[in-house]
Amino acid sequence: MSDILLSAFNSLFRLEGDLDSHCRAIADNRNEIPNLSQENKDYVRDQIKNFLTNEHNLKQQLPLSIFYLSIYASYFHDEQIDHHIQKIFNKISGVENKNAFIYNLVTIGFRKNISFDKPLAKMFNSLVKEFKDESSDLTLEYNVNQNKKTILLVSSQILSVSHSPTQLLLELYDALLELGFEVLIVQIQSFPPENKLPVIEPFKGNYLDTPEGFRIWDFDGKEVPIYNLAASHFKKSSLEDFFEILEKIQPGFMINVGGYNIFQEFIASHIPSLIYMTSSMLVPSPFSSLVSVFEELSSTQIKALEGAQIDSKKYKKIVSQAAQQDSLFGRKPASKSEFGYKAEEILIAVVSNRLDWEIGLDEIEFINKTLQTDPRIKFLLVGRCEDKLVTKIGRMCGPRAEFLGQITEIKTFLSMIDFLVNTKRLGGGGAAATAIGHGTPVFSINYGDVSNILPSEYLADNYTELLGLITYHLELDQATRQQIAYSIFDQFPKFKDSVQKLIRALEWKHNKDRINVANQKSQSLIN
Repeated sequence: MSDILLSAFNSLFRLEGDLDSHCRAIADNRNEIPNLSQENKDYVRDQIKNFLTNEHNLKQQLPLSIFYLSIYASYFHDEQIDHHIQKIFNKISGVENKNAFIYNLVTIGFRKNISFDKPLAKMFNSLVKEFKDESSDLTLEYNVNQNKKTILLVSSQILSVSHSPTQLLLELYDALLELGFEVLIVQIQSFPPENKLPVIEPFKGNYLDTPEGFRIWDFDGKEVPIYNLAASHFKKSSLEDFFEILEKIQPGFMINVGGYNIFQEFIASHIPSLIYMTSSMLVPSPFSSLVSVFEELSSTQIKALEGAQIDSKKYKKIVSQAAQQDSLFGRKPASKSEFGYKAEEILIAVVSNRLDWEIGLDEIEFINKTLQTDPRIKFLLVGRCEDKLVTKIGRMCGPRAEFLGQITEIKTFLSMIDFLVNTKRLGGGGAAATAIGHGTPVFSINYGDVSNILPSEYLADNYTELLGLITYHLELDQATRQQIAYSIFDQFPKFKDSVQKLIRALEWKHNKDRINVANQKSQSLIN
């Protein structure tokens, strides 16, 4: 396979033959890139870097430049290429294609645990403002200061209750209703609807097949009215229809659950808005009033925002990302026999929908060493993955490493296992909080979302330390393990209290901004 990969690279570097065919061969064999010799890796890296740093190539071979960039960003990234990322972005025409480019880069960063904060901040800010200029005729006539009891609750993607951001959205909805607000949930589709760009592993949005407009959505028997805005097709009529809805309900605030969304940012230029982050990845926001983050921004993140002329002071850790939610809590553990396991077996699990990207050689070695510590251990991997990964782990770790695919009754599963383990990745907060709430201890690498949920004694700086945490807790009985998990859960603040705190922070920031604008106007009149 490596020979096929290198042959395709060599032909592509020389611009010989069918370039599309060479790109397909590279894309089909991309998983072999990490297995190349160091000499071949350096060769491929240098060839791509030389191509991308040549301004003539960016002008004459833009599609190939995008393809090369996706390879470099995925497998060879260093900050030396960041400046050229923005150069490629600037040569792409149309907001729809630029939006797709940004989402593909965000996805690479999320999959590979790579920060593209500096170029992404500048590009997203530029894209939002370009879209705002193109849509300048779309305005809201009502006074947003008159109706603070109606809230627009939006998300880029709404799926099922097993989807953590969707579950969070529904919890927010219930809490806001309980606090006396009127709430309109809107799915503002912003992910690219098709693979329009030549990237090595393209990303496109995954949405439920739902017509645009108001519909009643069913979440395991719970019916919720939701407006579906298919904005990612960039049809002006869709936004015009939605703005008519906004004129009727006149929301005073907007809360965005998630991250990057060009359309949400555009609406935030009209309605006071708060972004409630669902991961620790930095989201540049030119128009939202506040961004509730997992932790205080690093100096690098602050520089990235300031380089894009975005106010870093509105990024605040307003509430804890962990909160006591009813959906996370359960006192009755499931029996192992319900899932076909023996009571004496020790079940350790990893739960992720991105196993192919998050389970590499370091993780496989960790799984293997964990299994060697005790013959009773079974290591369960839950989520989607390709057959290649299943075969590889089976070969390296043996039959006690099991792939279970996706599990519908994930809460029952998480209450049944002995330990949940989180590898080095950005996501996983929803599964970790659910496991803790159902009496299952969680251990994690000190990185990403889960590190902001767990006390420090359950975090490890590397996989050797993570294995040590598991080994130390192996002999604890179930009651003691449950007590460990519940004691963590009991430290979480009440979710409704957190929501109320978010609203108060948004109100305070909006009032402060209004006062600042009024003062600036007064000063200009005096001058």
